[in-house]
Amino acid sequence: MFIKKLYLGKVHVVGHSYGGYAALVLAGKHPELVRTLTLAEPPVVFTGDKIDEAKRRAVTRARDAFEKNSAEEAVRAIVDASEEGKYDRIPKPFHALLLRNAAELKALVTSEDMYPGIDRAVVLKIAVPTLLLSGESSPASLKSTSDELERLLPEKGRKRVIIANADHGMWFQQPGACRKAVMDFIRDK
Repeated sequence: MFIKKLYLGKVHVVGHSYGGYAALVLAGKHPELVRTLTLAEPPVVFTGDKIDEAKRRAVTRARDAFEKNSAEEAVRAIVDASEEGKYDRIPKPFHALLLRNAAELKALVTSEDMYPGIDRAVVLKIAVPTLLLSGESSPASLKSTSDELERLLPEKGRKRVIIANADHGMWFQQPGACRKAVMDFIRDK
């Protein structure tokens, strides 16, 4: 594991979207490596819950696009899952940033289990200080997941910040507000 190989000890882990999913799994499996945890709208599927239809359609569309060697259409399918036409409204410079991660997206959507279930009992045991970031205008499904994480994570050390004038793309839309929320949170930890 990267953190162990570098002898970093406990680290501040920040994850947005699927990176938040990975960060949550890390904190659940290796809490000894996590000093603080920041989760910005991870698209978590809890064990026993069904993947919502919008996610399922988006993954199928992205998989089909990759089969046709169209990385941009695959990225569009995932971005548009929350709101049709959203990809076209993202500023063009960010398209390149999203496309730079197309290989990782391809690995995810072609895997057998893109959304491995996270057991609620595991989340209940996460005892590291956790910051939950949510976009004020984010899709209801992501807000609902953040609500459930807020309910499950221990109250002590947990904080939730709503980023104004932002949706799931909060780090693009309000980078200063996101950075400030994270830095304020970890400063005293």
